[in-house]
Amino acid sequence: MVVQWASAQAQADRPQVKLMALPMCFAHKRSYGQLDLLHAPLRGVNGYQSGNCKTMAWNHPALLKIGPRVSVFPVVHGSGDFAWEVRRLMLQGSFDALAIPLPPSFQAPIEQAVLNLPRPGIVVQSFHSDEDSWNSSDRGANRSNHDHDDDHDHEPGSELGLDSESWKQGGAGSAGYDPASGTDGEIDGFDEGGPHELPDAYEDGEDWEADVSCSYVPIDPCQAIIAAIRTGIGEHIPRHFIDLEVNHYEPYQQQSADPYCLKRVSIERFAAAMLPHIERPTQPQRLARIRHMAYQLRQLSIDNKNILLVCDFHDWPWIREAYFQPDAKPPADEWTQTPQVYGVRKRSLYFLFGELPYITGLYEQARMTLGDDSELSIDGVKRLLLSARTAYQKQLGKSARQITPLLLRQCLQYVRNLTLMERRLTPDLITIVQAAQQIAGDTYAYHVLRVAKRYILGLDPPDDPHVPKIKMGLGQLELPSHEIVGAVNRLAGVPLSWRHLELKPQRERRKDQRQWMERWDTGYQCSYPPEDQRIEQFRSAVFQRAKQIMGADAAKSEKFTSSVMDGIDIRETLRHWYDGDIYVKINPPVRSGLDAVVMLFDTPADPREYTWRTTWFAEHQDESTLAFYATDFSRNPVGPGICSATYGGAMFLFPPRRISDIWREPMFDFTTTLEERLLAAACRHAKQRHVALLSPLAPGYSWKRIAKLYGKRLIHVPLGQYSDSTVQALRLVHVLNGMEVRSYASHFIQRP
Repeated sequence: MVVQWASAQAQADRPQVKLMALPMCFAHKRSYGQLDLLHAPLRGVNGYQSGNCKTMAWNHPALLKIGPRVSVFPVVHGSGDFAWEVRRLMLQGSFDALAIPLPPSFQAPIEQAVLNLPRPGIVVQSFHSDEDSWNSSDRGANRSNHDHDDDHDHEPGSELGLDSESWKQGGAGSAGYDPASGTDGEIDGFDEGGPHELPDAYEDGEDWEADVSCSYVPIDPCQAIIAAIRTGIGEHIPRHFIDLEVNHYEPYQQQSADPYCLKRVSIERFAAAMLPHIERPTQPQRLARIRHMAYQLRQLSIDNKNILLVCDFHDWPWIREAYFQPDAKPPADEWTQTPQVYGVRKRSLYFLFGELPYITGLYEQARMTLGDDSELSIDGVKRLLLSARTAYQKQLGKSARQITPLLLRQCLQYVRNLTLMERRLTPDLITIVQAAQQIAGDTYAYHVLRVAKRYILGLDPPDDPHVPKIKMGLGQLELPSHEIVGAVNRLAGVPLSWRHLELKPQRERRKDQRQWMERWDTGYQCSYPPEDQRIEQFRSAVFQRAKQIMGADAAKSEKFTSSVMDGIDIRETLRHWYDGDIYVKINPPVRSGLDAVVMLFDTPADPREYTWRTTWFAEHQDESTLAFYATDFSRNPVGPGICSATYGGAMFLFPPRRISDIWREPMFDFTTTLEERLLAAACRHAKQRHVALLSPLAPGYSWKRIAKLYGKRLIHVPLGQYSDSTVQALRLVHVLNGMEVRSYASHFIQRP
């Protein structure tokens, strides 16, 4: 299947900030470009420490102060790292007011939704149809005037000196916002129950602007603004929503440095590095909102001595600039609709949260259990891979590929490399899934994708039946009335875009499986040729390894005379060091051949698990006569006329020959286990004196007794000499219900 989801855009247009010598989980060095912060200290200005370091007192850095009474904490929306820092700051500091850059009409519904966390929600405000103050002709004219003005030099803050009348007649340009880059629609084909899609995106910018009919605020635990409100409620800090009420909210998005830098760089250094790359606003509505927030901050500073403003990183310099330019006639609020609180369907949470839903759930679990959540933005990726491995092994059982710690390490290294290639420090979803696909296959990558989209808590909160739920896409909402509307996020983080990745996982089709087995013809079976070739090649490799062991057993040493023979025997030479003689090895040729090998993958084998026991004959001279025991293939149909099973053990006779079915042969009834029956059959039908045995453990007394009974000798080849991934791939066998099935079997048979 082709997977499509929203992912962070390529980071080529990120602010070129260089953060050197930062110890990071995924990278030892990160280059952002022009501005250097060499060996950034963990301790910031005036006692503030970033990362895991703690302070006893809080003194806000001068760079982030607006006058003596207002402290600013600029944030990147949708970042769990910034949400964690905001919460820690508010718990350490002492603030008597919290300023939130949202309109007052949002305060009651947002605080109501925040109290319902960890159950996520969304607050939606619809635009009303009255557009007297905003018409398209005025917008276009005013935009051209601003473009002309930008060509001339101006004093700092001149853009913020517009009066309210000029703002109401101003333009609605959306600098930094590209509607064509955000395909609207939810393509969710990953969950069981079939795909769910919203209509395709609007590719024309004017159509997008015309169809956007509401704005929303995501109630996301990893949103720094929501974390500030949540902490303010818990600490009884008065909250003040200071943004301007506007009917048609105009979005703007700009790239920012990776939030993970905040773990190793203090906030004031992070802000100083970002400052030269923050674009001056030009949209009239945004300018008016900045003037209004600055005016509200001046009003709050009259009655409050220590105010904390948590705002977008791209707004705080201009709010500070407007704060020191008092406005005698601040912009007036517009009449707006009352915001409504909705729940969000679980399959849409990926479009609501700034972090992955799985990592957001980890933050909430740590909050409920008082666990450490300081590094979850990175450690959560490791836990995601482990959880996906559990789900993957639960579905495929013993046929699943072994996801070993070494394989997980390689996957994390792959994630790191892909992340750095995209000029990031923390990976996004498509990066994680791509790495999982390349290292462990499509099926494991599919489970990584499914687990990443799940918002899992230790105890899921019950749903409120009185709160209606909506579905979300990228830039679209499906309301409870089934009306699909365009929507803009007031707390938009990194710009998103659609990206494609093709996955071909093994998926359960229970309805189809019943139909496939009803049509199964029990009288005919055959193998899948590509698997025959792989296991025959492996059989040849085991033969060669057994012959090497036989030659090593017959090797002898003698004193060096005129030839080094097969090499110097270091052990014997050191053993006779006292007499000064050199000993050489002699490996005589192996005169006895091998024509039988027994492979025991699972020992001791459980007869209740390996219920399918049969003997297959060769189709041509390059194949072996094969007798084996395996799991019941009828329990795992993978396609019409195609089933899969897992080998427990097998016997190979090469060159092929006709033998009776060993599982029905009375002469082998003296054996008590499946392994003993295979060994007895191999020793009975082998024409050579030696029989190769591939098993995890060396043969015991009972197995040697069976070999001695038939006058044979077992040559043990340790199974541990071969990788787990190779063995697991060889153990998987597919059964076809007829030769004609081979023509289409490749469309259904996939490696785990």
